[in-house]
Amino acid sequence: MTGLAEAIANVSPHTSAAVLLLARSLAEPLGLPSPSVEEILVATGAKRSRAYELRGDLSALLPSLQRPPGRPAAPPAAEPDGSEAQPVTRAVLGFVMEQPGSVHGGRTRGRYSDGFRHFIVGLRDDHAAMALEHFASAAHLPLGTVKDWLSTPLLPTETTPLEPIVPPPEAPTGSGIAVHIQTVVASWQTWSGAFIDFCNHVQEDCRVPIGRTAIGTILEAHGVRLPRRRPGRSPDEKAQEGTFRTYFPGAQWEGDGMTFAMVLDQVRFTFNVEPMVDSYSAASVGLASLRDAEDSQAVTEAFADGVATTGQAPLAVVLDNRGSNHTPEVETALGETLIIRATPARGQNKPHVEGGFGLFAQTVPAVVINTQCEPREVARQIASVIATVFFRTMNHRPRRDRGGRSRVDLYGEKPTPEEIQAALVELKERQRRQLLAQQTAHARLRPEVLALLEDTFRRLGLDDPTGNQRKAIAYYPLDDIIAGVAVFEGMQNVGSLPQHPNFEPGRYLLGIVRNIAQQREGVAIAEILLRLRLTHQDIWLAGIRGARDLLLSATSDPATLVSGFLDRALHAARGVDRIFWLTSAVDTILGANGERNSLLQLAAHRIHATHDALHADRLAAFRFIAERVVSLS
Repeated sequence: MTGLAEAIANVSPHTSAAVLLLARSLAEPLGLPSPSVEEILVATGAKRSRAYELRGDLSALLPSLQRPPGRPAAPPAAEPDGSEAQPVTRAVLGFVMEQPGSVHGGRTRGRYSDGFRHFIVGLRDDHAAMALEHFASAAHLPLGTVKDWLSTPLLPTETTPLEPIVPPPEAPTGSGIAVHIQTVVASWQTWSGAFIDFCNHVQEDCRVPIGRTAIGTILEAHGVRLPRRRPGRSPDEKAQEGTFRTYFPGAQWEGDGMTFAMVLDQVRFTFNVEPMVDSYSAASVGLASLRDAEDSQAVTEAFADGVATTGQAPLAVVLDNRGSNHTPEVETALGETLIIRATPARGQNKPHVEGGFGLFAQTVPAVVINTQCEPREVARQIASVIATVFFRTMNHRPRRDRGGRSRVDLYGEKPTPEEIQAALVELKERQRRQLLAQQTAHARLRPEVLALLEDTFRRLGLDDPTGNQRKAIAYYPLDDIIAGVAVFEGMQNVGSLPQHPNFEPGRYLLGIVRNIAQQREGVAIAEILLRLRLTHQDIWLAGIRGARDLLLSATSDPATLVSGFLDRALHAARGVDRIFWLTSAVDTILGANGERNSLLQLAAHRIHATHDALHADRLAAFRFIAERVVSLS
């Protein structure tokens, strides 16, 4: 403060007046109090003309006093001469000519192969003295892209040929289509870009007049490219069609929640509709519950409405495994009605309530909307009317699969006492088996695994007050649990976990562990399949074994071998081929006793630098290696 006072004391009267005049012009638009011009001039003793002149100089100086935060921009590097940039440009051009498809795209966005990315990183090491922006310009690459590649821990690579392709049976010579097929297959062997870009290359550059589907079929038929297909409906689901057991009207109801949303005055409101649907007639017998969420009260209200509508409670009610469906309040409200849990993740256990909801009355309810209450309550009233009208209408619509009878007609059928007794016996047996399966599942929980999960949830700050999430995770093998925790904690450390409001970390961890367990099962099957095929000398694996022997004869360096095996594994089109190359990498690492840690680190860098492979495939590949090199047992 003393230094500031001394600096102010050395300011001339004209400068002081200029500062006050400038402050006055800034304060007036903001409505702040300030002295008049005359008061400033009298107090400072300054001349009016000189004070205004200095105020103009200060006003022009103000914008230069503030600069953007952070370190000032570095001065641009000197432009290189042609002799420095030409080697870089020639080297990039030579690589692209030898590897067609390694670079593809326009000015706004480019696509690059992993081999090209590795080549640029190595080329940068050879021209480290060159300014980075000039290096990127000489390589015809965006500066940000080069910076991103250099920040990734890539390792130098040796360009090694992929495994030799087993030639398919030759097509008849002299045929035009045979020439096109040979052109497509030969071009693919040297291509390192995306499939769509390859199709454009074949059509435009090679003058092959066939479409993408035909090109893909040719490559698949020759075994050089197997496209990923979306999983369709599983055979198990198809086999279960029509196997749901129904008895007679009123024997068994199904309950479930359905989300219902509406917008009132540009505000979105979401409610839960809880119907009770009869399994035999598919009629919605109960729909009196419209709540904010699916809870115990929704179940009891829908059940009570169904009893009031039909005049009698059912023998059994099928509910899903949500905790709110199996509380003491629900058991008390349902009384002697059996409660049967649906099999998790199988909508076939509740086909009628899942496939369509219906109501049981024919008349439209009285439309009474009270707009004097809060907006959410108004929205609830409107939603209740709409849902009621919809479901009641469905109950009286004729059904083709039931001879034109409606759900109401079907529910009017009366069972005999013998049918009621037989259904009750079957339903009790079904409930007994379901409870026995639940007890068996609880018996599978291992105390040491639960203790590990309890410590993990506490360490990661995960909330699981009921313990249900930890119990669900504990069903899976220990290796899968540890791998899942590693994936979750890694995502948590880098901040890549989902951020939406309804995100449940414990449930997300359960999904990771489940996916890893399913993938491990598939890998185990593939390993057995690989062994069987090797035993029987499969013709396709003869070529891949020859490629491995060729690489083993070319070098004995473990790092080079591991790099070559991993490159082939991550670019393999078939799952069995990937397991073959990953197993070869594992055998090499296990054989190098003193270098295991360094080779594992090399494998991690190599795998995660291969951007052509999917992220999930890269994670699975490293898990495969780590679990076999560092065993927990």
